[in-house]
Amino acid sequence: MAADLALYIPSIEISGFKSLKHLKIDSFGSINLLTGDNNVGKSTLLEALFVYVAEGNSDVLFRIAGERMNCFESRLEEDDEYTKKIFASFFTDWKLAYGNNILITSGTNKSLQIEFANYYEVEVQNEGGDTYFRRQLIRTEQELNDLSDIEKYEAIIVKYEGEEQLVPFNRARMKLRRRQSDIKNIQFIRTSSYSEEVNARLWDNIALTDLEAEVINALRIIEPDIKGIAFLEEPVRSSSLSGRRRAAYITYCGKEGRFPLSVMGDGMNRILSLILGLVNCKDGVCFIDEIENGVYYRRQSALWKIISHLVGKLHIQLFATTHSNDCVKSFAESVTGITAKLIRLEKREKGLKAVDYTAEEVSIAANNDIEVR
Repeated sequence: MAADLALYIPSIEISGFKSLKHLKIDSFGSINLLTGDNNVGKSTLLEALFVYVAEGNSDVLFRIAGERMNCFESRLEEDDEYTKKIFASFFTDWKLAYGNNILITSGTNKSLQIEFANYYEVEVQNEGGDTYFRRQLIRTEQELNDLSDIEKYEAIIVKYEGEEQLVPFNRARMKLRRRQSDIKNIQFIRTSSYSEEVNARLWDNIALTDLEAEVINALRIIEPDIKGIAFLEEPVRSSSLSGRRRAAYITYCGKEGRFPLSVMGDGMNRILSLILGLVNCKDGVCFIDEIENGVYYRRQSALWKIISHLVGKLHIQLFATTHSNDCVKSFAESVTGITAKLIRLEKREKGLKAVDYTAEEVSIAANNDIEVR
C-alpha cells in the first residue's frame, strides 16, 4: 500500500476486548510490526483488528476462540455452557454482563460494538396464517428481572455501522450473516498454522496469474533452483484416515521429477503459507502472528523485501507480531518505499501504552545496539 493511498485501518481505539481494557494507537502504516514483552497483548491486538476488519463476523469469533482454546465444532453444538465460555473469553475479565461491552473504533469513524444480551421468542402469525417465532431482545438487567416467568436465551449482539447481528450461545439457533469464506481480501496466519487444504484453496485463487511467479520467487529465498509449484491430488497416507488430499509439489531447474514440499522443512512451508496469504489480500488486510517463526534469521531480510514489494504492489495493509530482535533489524533494513512502523506495546501504571517508531528510527537504534523489540 503506497504512502499516498488510504489505509484500511488508519488508527484504532479498543476497549474491553480480552486483556485490552483500553488501548489507543493514533496511526498505522502500510506495514506494522508489533513487538513487546511476553503476554503484553500483541496477539490479542492482532485478533481485535481482525474482528474489526471482519465487522464482527460470528464465524471469525468462533475461529479465534477455537484456535486459542482448542475447542471443537461438535462440542460447541452440544454444550451451551462451553459456548458461553467461548464468548466470555472475548470480554475483559471473562465477564458476561450488561454494561460490560467491547468497543472498537478507527479513524474511518466506523465502530464495532459487542455486548451481552438475553432474548425470548414470541410466536406470531403472518397474514397468510403461517406462524413463526420472532426474537425479542432484553437489553437491560431490569427488563430481565421483569420477565422472570418466561423462557430466555443468552446471546451477544454485534453492532457495526447501524446493523445488528444476534449470535445466540446455542449454535443451533445461530443465523450467520455470512460465512468466513465469503470475507474477501482478509487473511489471518497463526504462529505455526500450515494447512494443505487452505494453501491449495489460496493457490487456486491466484493460479494462472502473475502472482504465481511471486510465490515461486519467495520460495527461492531458501531453494534458489525451484522452477515451479503445483497442488496435486494424492491419497491420504494414514492408518486412521482415508480419502484424498491436495498437496504441494515443486520442480527444480535441471532435475527431473517433482518433489513434495512437505519434506522440505518448516521454513519452506512457513514461507509458502505467508506468501499465499499475502497474495490473496489485494486491497485488503493481512495479519501474521510471529512472522519470523520457522524462518532462519539470515533469510529474514530477503523475506521482508518480498513482503514490502507485495504490500506496495497489491495495496495491502499488513499487521505482524514478533519476539525476535533479528526480525526487527531485518524489517528496519529491508522495508522501503512504503510507510512502515514498529509499534511496541508496554505495560505502564496507567495501563497499556503503544509506542511507535518508523523503520528509519528502528534502523538507527539497531545500528547503535539499542534494542526496541
